[in-house]
Amino acid sequence: MIARLAGMKKGIALATLSFGVGAGVGLFATRVLPSASSENAEAPAQPVRFGQNMTEAAAENRWEEASPAAAEAEPKTDSIASETGDAVELSVSTSLESTLMRGESLLLEGNASAAVIQFKNAITLCDGIARNPIIYRLAVCQESLGDLENALDNYRTLASRAAETRTHECALLGQARVWILADRQSLAKPFLCELLINSNSHRPGTESDVFKDALHLLGFTFARDCASKQSRPLIDGQSVVAPKPPFQASHVLGLFGQVSEPREEDVSDGPITVHHKRGHTPEEIELTAKMGRNSIHDTFEKLSVETGLPVTLSPSAELAFRGRTAEISMSQVTLSRLLDLLLVPLDAVWQSEEGALHIRLLEELPPRELELMKVALARRTLQLAVSTFPENPVADHAYLALGNIAFGRGEFQAAAKLYQQIMRQYPRSRLKASASFNRAKSLLQTGDVKEAKEALLLVIDSGYGHRIEAAAYVHLAGLALDEGQLQECTRFARRAIAMASDRDTSSTAPLILSLAYLQKNQPIVANGVLMENRSAVRRPPYRDRAAFLSALARFRTAKSQSRIGIAGRALVSALSNLRPDEFFTASEYLLVAETYEQLQLIDEARRLCEIALEDSLPTMSRDRITFALADYHVRQEQVEKAKPLLAQLALSQNRDVATNATKKLAEVAFAQNKEDDCLRYCQNLLRIVNNHTELSTVLRLMGQVYEQRGDFHNAAVCFAGMTPNLVPPTSLERKASD
Repeated sequence: MIARLAGMKKGIALATLSFGVGAGVGLFATRVLPSASSENAEAPAQPVRFGQNMTEAAAENRWEEASPAAAEAEPKTDSIASETGDAVELSVSTSLESTLMRGESLLLEGNASAAVIQFKNAITLCDGIARNPIIYRLAVCQESLGDLENALDNYRTLASRAAETRTHECALLGQARVWILADRQSLAKPFLCELLINSNSHRPGTESDVFKDALHLLGFTFARDCASKQSRPLIDGQSVVAPKPPFQASHVLGLFGQVSEPREEDVSDGPITVHHKRGHTPEEIELTAKMGRNSIHDTFEKLSVETGLPVTLSPSAELAFRGRTAEISMSQVTLSRLLDLLLVPLDAVWQSEEGALHIRLLEELPPRELELMKVALARRTLQLAVSTFPENPVADHAYLALGNIAFGRGEFQAAAKLYQQIMRQYPRSRLKASASFNRAKSLLQTGDVKEAKEALLLVIDSGYGHRIEAAAYVHLAGLALDEGQLQECTRFARRAIAMASDRDTSSTAPLILSLAYLQKNQPIVANGVLMENRSAVRRPPYRDRAAFLSALARFRTAKSQSRIGIAGRALVSALSNLRPDEFFTASEYLLVAETYEQLQLIDEARRLCEIALEDSLPTMSRDRITFALADYHVRQEQVEKAKPLLAQLALSQNRDVATNATKKLAEVAFAQNKEDDCLRYCQNLLRIVNNHTELSTVLRLMGQVYEQRGDFHNAAVCFAGMTPNLVPPTSLERKASD
């Protein structure tokens, strides 16, 4: 770039700014010099400084006085002017170079505001095409500052005056990034598709960095189209961290400095060559196409002739495509990829059925079909980006977007693997904390609590100062509460309270801490936590939950009958205002159900558990509530409703869940005098119990069954703490067997 600046045309009016001492800003002299060769220039002359208040006429006089050639004869004027002109140009070039270097250093240090000043000063030092690199850097600064309107204007200016392919491509890519930052994906897609479908660097293995960025950003826009428009707090179990628009100043600056070719205004028509045709679907056809600007109808007709696939346009698409044109220059790509890039700017989509292509507008698709199409398009583009260009600086954003798509589709195991890929393949990624947080959410949905906790702890280690750190502490506190690790719960909850920066986290953390103290049977401390954080918990929708916890704490501390009556009425009133869909943990559901039970409201407790199971809870929480619901059915003598629930839990991969459910089934069978069923459940328990207490409980139940049958020998063996099949036979039994 500096080499190009040093070769500027002679005879330009030049001005530079410098900072004076005490007086403020001073001006270099401004003078129009005649064009001359620099062959006779001996050394760069130092620019002459003038005071801030000096007039232009005085500056001209001072210039003549300062010049050693002022007293020379007239015939030497041309030679002197040539030497002086070259010297001033070299000085300006040096000043321009230093200004650009200062600007770039400030931008890379994160001080884009100061960099803007430097680049605006640099623009005054040159003219014409030499301004393009400075305009680009100025636009990058404005983009990083969020000054999107001015950044867009500068990128547009650069695109209109670009004489080189790379300059034009960088300007188009910049406009696309700005529209993505403005959350206007529909306006960004045409720029990205133009870069991908019409470029001189599409040959496999020779793609430019601009091309790679465009592919990743296009996948990013498609992923945003798939994202839920409903805003959820980070602490919501169905919420994941979405990737922000990727932007790295050093990478964006480097795009402009790559070697480029002169820009071709028009692409001439060339042949469409089909390289491979493994089938009759667009995914199975690979081709090379170079087509000048043609109408969309002519383009599809040529593609149909060369590929052998009939193309049908819906009446709405036929009407919408009138007057629209396209230009294609792609090498060795699948037909499906070409169709995607061709139709996305037209708000249309292709479908392959029975060896034919059908083109329809997006507005013609039913909502469900449109959703599936968006997901398929996003996945197809993102997977192509990460598989073809995994080294791209924004590839980690693509993996995060792919993971979020899988999470939104309920494919939690696949999502967890994609998030893990970021940490494995990009260990220094800035998205490491976000990927760990999302992975923890996925693992919770699959019931892998241990791995989820480790992922949340990794968020805390790698996301110091990140807003999701407090949310990770809230989830850790909730998990510890559900597992009965109350000391851990209080520690995590207090850290979340101290670090919370958003409303939902700062309101939920005190509620979890209060729940933990209630489970510790410390109602006074639980109520104190709510009072200390009353400004946070009194906000809706947290106010009613806080009121319930406070009323329950007062009910448990009431001693006299009169206070118990008053606190009980307040508790019932608080229960009536609760909304179960706002609960955060399974422990909260179970505490409310337990409160209903204490108030002899068993039906309400059972209904609450049924409502909880309609929610999308993690597997561990769902198992706990399912077991509680089955227990309420048993206590209400609705055993037949409890059995399917317990049988489902008995098949759980979680040993504790399976043990408790099987034990409950054995107890129910014994109560119904179904001795064979009870013994079968007990034998299953003997295979999975792993401590003496559980073993004693199972053997005692088996002993009762044998005693009820009159088999006192086996009953005695069981009551002695031994399993019947492990008792050695007596001598008489051995003789009888012989």
